[in-house]
Amino acid sequence: MIDLVDLSLATRPGDIDAVTGLIQELSELQKGLQNGGENTRHDMLVKARSLVHSLQTPRQIMIQHTWADPDLNTALITGVDIGLWKLMVKNGADKPQGVDDLSKSINVDPVLLGGLYEDMLGDICQDFLLTSRHLSHAAAMGHLEEVGQDEYKLTSFSKSLSLDLIGDGYLAL
Repeated sequence: MIDLVDLSLATRPGDIDAVTGLIQELSELQKGLQNGGENTRHDMLVKARSLVHSLQTPRQIMIQHTWADPDLNTALITGVDIGLWKLMVKNGADKPQGVDDLSKSINVDPVLLGGLYEDMLGDICQDFLLTSRHLSHAAAMGHLEEVGQDEYKLTSFSKSLSLDLIGDGYLAL
C-alpha cells in the first residue's frame, strides 16, 4: 500500500502557522473577559482549543485519545464510585491530602489497590484505583494539583465531582 501522507506529519504540530494569530485573538478577547460574559468566555475556549490543536502533533492527539483520556476517565469514575471526591471535599476542599490518609478513610489499601480484576473477556487487567500513579495521572491531566509526593489538592473541577449532578454523570460511562 502506498502512503499518501508523509510519516513525518505525525510528529509535526498541527498548524504552527496559526499559533501567532490565535494567541493575538485570545489576547484581544481576554481584554473583554470581565465584562464580556458567557459569549466572550465561550469564544476564548474555542480559540484556546484551536491553539492547543495547532500546537499538538497528530501523535500527541492519538496518545491522548487512546491512553491519557481513557485512564483519566478510569481515575475520575473510580473516584466518584468510591467516594474519593466527596471525602476530599469533606476533609477540606482547599487542603492538600495524602494518598495514605485518603485510602485509610475509605478503607482501601493503597498497595493492594493495584490489585487485579477480570475484564469481560476473562483476561486479568491491572486496576490502578487510588494508587499514587492513578492520582498522579489525574493531576497530570489538570484535574488535581500535585503539591508533594503522593499529596494532592482538588481543583474547581475535581471539587465539582463531589456534586451528584456532576459526579454521577461519570458513573454512566
